[in-house]
Amino acid sequence: MRLIAFTKWIYDKPIPDMAKIVADAGFDGVDLPVRENAGIPAETALESLPEAQKIFADHGLTIDRLVTDIIAPRPDLERLLEMFQSLGITKIRLGGKALRRQREDVRKALDEHRKELAELEPYLLKHGVRGAVQIHSGDTAHATMGLCLHCVDGRDPAALGIQVDTGHLSVAGEAPEFAIALAGPYLHSINFKSIRLQPSVDPKSGKLTWQRVVTPLRDATLDWESVIRAVVGSGYDDSVALHAEYRSPYYRYEANEELTTKLITEDREFATSLFANYGDA
Repeated sequence: MRLIAFTKWIYDKPIPDMAKIVADAGFDGVDLPVRENAGIPAETALESLPEAQKIFADHGLTIDRLVTDIIAPRPDLERLLEMFQSLGITKIRLGGKALRRQREDVRKALDEHRKELAELEPYLLKHGVRGAVQIHSGDTAHATMGLCLHCVDGRDPAALGIQVDTGHLSVAGEAPEFAIALAGPYLHSINFKSIRLQPSVDPKSGKLTWQRVVTPLRDATLDWESVIRAVVGSGYDDSVALHAEYRSPYYRYEANEELTTKLITEDREFATSLFANYGDA
């Protein structure tokens, strides 16, 4: 199985430096953010992405997928999709969709999001680029596999699918194995990530709450062997993205690039061993 790195932790590095870091960590390619926040802005990408692809290739890396903030048709959409397709990048992640429980009609907002995806579908089909909503826990339209399936219900799987994220599924309380089985033809891509919740007192309110802790894969509250069986058994043959978003009360991934790079390198080694032990090195 090919393993790629989501480069969010080094998104502001020059591309040659980013490519060297990812290559030295032993990855096969990158899941590159092309978005206004924590990524390459769209206007910059229109000019720089072809050269970036060459630089990654010089380091033995491919750009397998892109993480975008595209969520509905917009003025630059066709230019972006045309460029992605011309570079052979045919899978992208779409932007998230927040649901504000206290300030809006959640059902109405969800229906509007379904309409946005329906309007986006013909553009994706036209350019041969497959978009995905990412399972993302919290107050979002994509918090669970069930919600994601509702969002893409009736859409062509050749245009729209679902990105399975093991970490967010852990927070949502859904087993990744179950989510992968439910995705069916909508299975678009897979992220390996470890998130767990721990009780914590909010320093502002003084109330007990849940804090998200993002750990290395070895420390996940997941049965990784079972997850690997589900991934391989589903027939999934694309790359798996690893996310270096480690976080705890004592550590934030943005604060120490060197340690974060070490941790994602160890995660890559761990994931490689999982697939090798399964017989799919």
